[in-house]
Amino acid sequence: MKKNLIAVAFILCLAGWSWFGWHYAWPVAVYYFQLLEQRQGFLPACVSMSFTLVVALWVYYAAAANLKRAIDDKTAPLLMQVLGYTLVLPPMLFLDWLCNMTVFTVLFGDLPAHKTELVTGRLKRYVYLPEHQGTKRQKVARMFALILDALDPTGRHI
Repeated sequence: MKKNLIAVAFILCLAGWSWFGWHYAWPVAVYYFQLLEQRQGFLPACVSMSFTLVVALWVYYAAAANLKRAIDDKTAPLLMQVLGYTLVLPPMLFLDWLCNMTVFTVLFGDLPAHKTELVTGRLKRYVYLPEHQGTKRQKVARMFALILDALDPTGRHI
């Protein structure tokens, strides 16, 4: 029961709508990882944390895509735009960068092209560059592209 509550608290901190959530996210994340490591071992704890980070990134992406859709449709009030740009986008970009540097580096077995590359840039590289045609990297990147394209207001994110 305690483990489930910690996992829920960790996800809520990562998907929180304020910077205050990020202040509490790191201690909770460290505690959650230590708890998982004690019960399951190092590798399962890393897999669990990686999955949590990717899910949190997807939640942030869904929020940002919805914000963009509302702004494009001119239905978003100014307050919603200001709050969205200040409370959703900065932590989403940080989480995007963090996932690209850690989870996606291990998943694809390849370092990022540069230090500031985000997940979208990596996925576009694997989907469209000729040296990745027909590889497992391209197949996995296309799977992620289907998920991201479904939420994008234009219908094509990758």
